Amino acid sequence: MSGPVAALLVMSAGAALAWVPGVRLPRGPLFRVEGSQLSVFCNVSALDETSGLDFEWTLIRRSEPPVRLRLVSTRDPAFAHASIRHRVLSTEVAIRRPAPGSVQLLIGKVRKSDEGDLECSVPAAEGRYRAEYTALVQLKVVPDTLQLTGPDAVEPLTLHQGQSLALHCAVASSSPLHLHVAVSFVLQEAAAGRGQPVVGLDRDLALDVDTGGPFWLRFTRGEVGLQKFGANSYHLYVQHVEMQDAGRYECVAAQWLQDPDGSWQKILEKSVPLVELSVQPNELAVRAEVSVAPAMFYRGDTVALLCNGSLGAPLEEGQLSVGWWGPGQRLLASVDRRGVRAAGDERTAVGTELSVDRPGQLCFRLRLHGARRQDQGLYRCQLALWARSQDGHWYQAADASSSPTTLFLYLTVSDTLTLPAVVGVVTSLTVSIAIVAGVTCCFLRRLSKRRNAQS
Repeated sequence: MSGPVAALLVMSAGAALAWVPGVRLPRGPLFRVEGSQLSVFCNVSALDETSGLDFEWTLIRRSEPPVRLRLVSTRDPAFAHASIRHRVLSTEVAIRRPAPGSVQLLIGKVRKSDEGDLECSVPAAEGRYRAEYTALVQLKVVPDTLQLTGPDAVEPLTLHQGQSLALHCAVASSSPLHLHVAVSFVLQEAAAGRGQPVVGLDRDLALDVDTGGPFWLRFTRGEVGLQKFGANSYHLYVQHVEMQDAGRYECVAAQWLQDPDGSWQKILEKSVPLVELSVQPNELAVRAEVSVAPAMFYRGDTVALLCNGSLGAPLEEGQLSVGWWGPGQRLLASVDRRGVRAAGDERTAVGTELSVDRPGQLCFRLRLHGARRQDQGLYRCQLALWARSQDGHWYQAADASSSPTTLFLYLTVSDTLTLPAVVGVVTSLTVSIAIVAGVTCCFLRRLSKRRNAQS
């Protein structure tokens, strides 16, 4: 045969690779779910020239006899079959050219009627080549069996800062294909107008959190997480909600399928709304102030430091906790909301014994028994206000740290008596040394004069 060699290949569904000289399609068959998207690339690489090439896509239905339906073409806008034309005009079926020698077939929502062989062809061009290069890949369309279950109705939920959020959804699929399912919870932020992934499980059942997202740090602290119960139930928890957590939460499930060429394709994605969350700022407020009572202490005394709080709301017993810091910003003692002192040092850095009690509902007292000179310095306290959430859990609603106060220890009476005695001894020694030095000096001067007169 003279001229360029003509090549025509019609692939069956079981063929390993859809090849003809110069035209390549992905391995088949390709499985897709009804309603999902389809993207197929057709590449030409063996021809001398690829610039200016035209491409055509045709669907061949496997019936008796086979039915050919023209889909889209790069050279003829009216190429589509009459039964397909409305889908082309609405861009549900489209063609895109990412490179001179490559085209992409796009189907926005795959239908059962799209099942068959997809043919990519490069029509013959006069003066360049007379052959029509063609390749096929089979498309199989399976039913959509992915089911997401959430609340019957999305109701608004209002939480205060610091409370906890718990959501759950169920995801099930009965597809005959070997599919992997990825599930994630997404926050649709009203202000930003976009979806922000919170946490999810990827197709390999590994926890998936955006390392640069706003939930990453809280995830590392265990405040945000996802748990799977049984085969289908997924639970999201967010502890200590913040103002930026407000918005609509959705459960999103995606089905993944591995094509014969080894690549993973997300063939379907669905979502179900769970709740519309609003977060209210905390109206609870706490203030703390440290004072020394009485105002004057001496070394060796039992020093009492008082941490007095004030609240902007009524307090129930057991809702306040306190921490005490001493010189060098060292944590000296802490008491939780139940009145239990945390295990730790019972003494200061220099060995002074400590004790903590609560003389009033809003007052905590730190005692230093037998205070020493090294205990002088800056002291402060920090109060934390705890509230009970709707599910009965306690959470920290507010906290406040006092301004530092200075502890100064005065000298005792014995110290004041000892100091003059010490000063007197030092003075006496100084005078005695001066007298001895003076007498010695005079004696040596007189002895020198006698020796000079005798000579």
